[in-house]
Amino acid sequence: MDAKGNLKVVPLRRGKGDSAFIDTISFTFHESSVAKFFLITREFFPIKGVSDRDVLVRFSDILEWIFGFGISSHQPVGKGRFYESRWQMERDGVLYGQVYIGGQQETILVEMTGKGCAVAEEGWEERLYRFLTADTTYNAKITRCDVAKDFYENEISPDTAWEMYEQGKFDKRGKRPLVGKLGDDWLNPTEKGKTLTIGSKHSSVFCRIYDKAKEQGDTSGVFWCRFEQQYMGRNCYLSLDILLSPGSFWGGAFEICASLQQKGVTEHRCVSAKKRLELSIERSKQVASQQVGRAINMMVFMGMSDYEIVDYLRRKDGAMPHRLNPASFMIKEKRACEYIHDYEKEIEIIKFDEYGMVLDSLGDLND
Repeated sequence: MDAKGNLKVVPLRRGKGDSAFIDTISFTFHESSVAKFFLITREFFPIKGVSDRDVLVRFSDILEWIFGFGISSHQPVGKGRFYESRWQMERDGVLYGQVYIGGQQETILVEMTGKGCAVAEEGWEERLYRFLTADTTYNAKITRCDVAKDFYENEISPDTAWEMYEQGKFDKRGKRPLVGKLGDDWLNPTEKGKTLTIGSKHSSVFCRIYDKAKEQGDTSGVFWCRFEQQYMGRNCYLSLDILLSPGSFWGGAFEICASLQQKGVTEHRCVSAKKRLELSIERSKQVASQQVGRAINMMVFMGMSDYEIVDYLRRKDGAMPHRLNPASFMIKEKRACEYIHDYEKEIEIIKFDEYGMVLDSLGDLND
């Protein structure tokens, strides 16, 4: 039962903790926690009389320690959030996460994207757990956590998951959850993929079983199925232990998950990233062939050499396709003054109106 008297489901845990991985996570905590969480190599940080900007500069330093990257820029809040300010963690156009501050009972909300979790430095789950469970961190809670497991050997697919659903393998407490079929491939061979959803956004756990390879643009028939579980803090009690043992939560969600827990891959981060890179390369080659194949034939007919053709067609700025952006797969060497805690001078805060238009620049969020 939560503070408002609402009953919440406690997710069942079963099996090995490292048999699945965290794909997305959001968490909140009281902003006073930032000032009190000391790292051994950091200088003293005042606890009182600081602005939201000062808190975020300090927190950006902590984020880099946890994930390997910090806060990079200030952005308009946008709709659907009730905080006063939004900041981004991104690199080369790839969004790793967002940080919200201002209002909401002096809390900070952090939303990590799938790419942010994928490229974060090894061991980020343990470091985040250390921060959220520290004696100096107040009111810490996970508001959303997506736990996923990948399969490459036809262990399960949207089609077989549908058959198992009909057999009652997804039943909970004697009840059959809601089910949904998304994607054109259920009725037509469009090669765009299909998704089976189990439960709803209001369930204690909402599942998606989908063709990950086709989502990444593959049309060659590579098998890659992702079984994803979404836990929302408003619907169930999310223990911070999910950071250390995501696989046990995944295995305890449904009867079918317990039988699948020992199957699939174990080195999730590196295998998934490698598979995604391979599919992206193949897809980019297919697109290039379709877009410039005839033009290259014309150039060959005109007597141009291979070198001349490549030199003429390639981008001179060295840019690669968006899906092959290195920032989507790894954190490259840090650049000078990349994050807001790297600046010695005052950070410029941009003020936006409700439509995201720039009003003016401020030296402090509290002005």
